[in-house]
Amino acid sequence: MEKNQFGIPKADYFTENSNRYTGSLRGFHYCIDASGDTIRTVTWPGPQCLAKSTPTAEGEFSKDADGFHRAIAWLDEQAAQRWAKLAAEKKPRPF
Repeated sequence: MEKNQFGIPKADYFTENSNRYTGSLRGFHYCIDASGDTIRTVTWPGPQCLAKSTPTAEGEFSKDADGFHRAIAWLDEQAAQRWAKLAAEKKPRPF
C-alpha cells in the first residue's frame, strides 16, 4: 500500500478498478470516486454522511497514477485548511 495519512488504498484501486472510497480523519470527511472517466474528490464537514451534507470542496483529476497522486495532495491541502479553521475557531479554556 502506498503511504498516505488517510489510509487510502494504492492508485490501481481507483485507476484499474474504478472504485469509490469514503472516510474521515480527525473531523475531515472525504470521498474519492473513480467510477467515471476521472477521479473525483469531495469533502464535507460532517458528522453526517455525504448524502446528508453540503460539500465544502470538490476536485477532479485524471484517472491515472499521476491523477491519483494529485488527488491525494489535494486532500492533504483541504485537510490542512480544515484543521487550521477548526483550530482558529477553538475557544480558549477557562482557568
